[in-house]
Amino acid sequence: MTAWAHYRDDPSYCAIARYEDARVVISTCWLGVHSVYLPGQPIIFATTLFVEPAADIPEGFDGRQWGWRTEEEAREGHDTLAKCYR
Repeated sequence: MTAWAHYRDDPSYCAIARYEDARVVISTCWLGVHSVYLPGQPIIFATTLFVEPAADIPEGFDGRQWGWRTEEEAREGHDTLAKCYR
């Protein structure tokens, strides 16, 4: 538990990836806890999409999240989402 608390308090460890442009910010982080209760391996990584108010992106996308079970999945998912907005 001590190691978990140490990593959870370290922003450089929690931040997996970030993409930012004038329209969106896409942030992928290690949550450190199982946040969604689905069968299988815990979902402990999340990608969140933040949309700038003036962006030409359909309503309802701001704050949308995707969950990942492994760091590899999280990085791949982040990269795929970022490619959609480049």
